[in-house]
Amino acid sequence: RDHGCDWSSDVCSSDLGARSAYQKANPNISISNAAQGSQQWLDERKNLATASDATRVTNSDRARNTFVGEKAMENWGMTKTQPYPNKDIERGHYLEDKIRKAYEKQTGTEILELGLLQNKEFPGGASLDGLVTKDGEPTKRGVEFKAPREFRDFAKYHEQTQMQMAVANLDSVDIMQGVEVDGKLRTQMQTVMKDDEWRKRNKDKVQQAQDSIARNAAMTQEEFLARSEEHTSELQSQP
Repeated sequence: RDHGCDWSSDVCSSDLGARSAYQKANPNISISNAAQGSQQWLDERKNLATASDATRVTNSDRARNTFVGEKAMENWGMTKTQPYPNKDIERGHYLEDKIRKAYEKQTGTEILELGLLQNKEFPGGASLDGLVTKDGEPTKRGVEFKAPREFRDFAKYHEQTQMQMAVANLDSVDIMQGVEVDGKLRTQMQTVMKDDEWRKRNKDKVQQAQDSIARNAAMTQEEFLARSEEHTSELQSQP
């Protein structure tokens, strides 16, 4: 199967059927056609708090405000954020297809790639590495592939997967980590179940971040910098 297929063509007819079924079951969710990592995908994420930002957005007011400010500066070209070292990105690209195939073989399922998702019932956005399908039908299980230098604690990915489930309306996400040792792929997998309490506790926090991102986007760069300086002065004057 060609996982980099063009959705406007007929080369992914089986995937298109599963995608259509998922969309029909989730009319409040919009699905972008942009491939993950493409310039269009990056542009669509510019004014969104996404699942990959979930830890910072939900951790504390300070972490959320810092994230929002950094995103505004990056969007204006004042800074350029490289979230991961180049070697980590290269390793991820190299191993992802291997991890995907290992997952499909281990679980007896296939993976439907989806673009950036947005849900009218939950703020922000999320990009899954895939939606699990069985016999051509979509399930309520997503999958996230990771290619760290060495296996990590699965808890590191908890906030990201919870937000993915909230946005994508899923019941679970399988995380599969893949590490290459002496040229051989080793994998570990854990299933994270949906936590409705997480959704209730953090929906407003994500919305706050989203509202702040929208306000900043409506400002000029000069207005944003003046407001930031004013806020900093207020903080410094507090006892």
